[in-house]
Amino acid sequence: MRVFLDTNVILDYLLDSRGSFHEPAVQLFRLIASDALGAGFSTSQATDLYYSLRKVAGDERAREALRGLYALCELVSTPAEACVDGLDLPIGDYEDAVQIETARRGGFDCIVTRNLRDFEDSSVPYIDPAGYLALHRQR
Repeated sequence: MRVFLDTNVILDYLLDSRGSFHEPAVQLFRLIASDALGAGFSTSQATDLYYSLRKVAGDERAREALRGLYALCELVSTPAEACVDGLDLPIGDYEDAVQIETARRGGFDCIVTRNLRDFEDSSVPYIDPAGYLALHRQR
């Protein structure tokens, strides 16, 4: 299975200051690191991640964190069509619409996000980290 990771889940993993969201994200990334789960995120998210991480941890640590992510996850190009078609999706947040289109075009099985409400009209199935972990344990 290949999952597309929303930015909030990646930040939950990288930043232990994210409270109760941190541990499920860490468990999810353990599955990714063990090759029990394929995961990816978009090139358009990479700069957002760098910006957020740099503010919290500084430039060098942000770059180091991204290098680690690139080793674990597939980095998926955001096609121009995802940006154009995202404008027509019934999704309130354009950034989420572009991620949905990127995940759909990339053939991902689902999107893992903490903000389920933002993806209610997604054409790609979505689940939160804890929900994915529960499904994984049932298998």
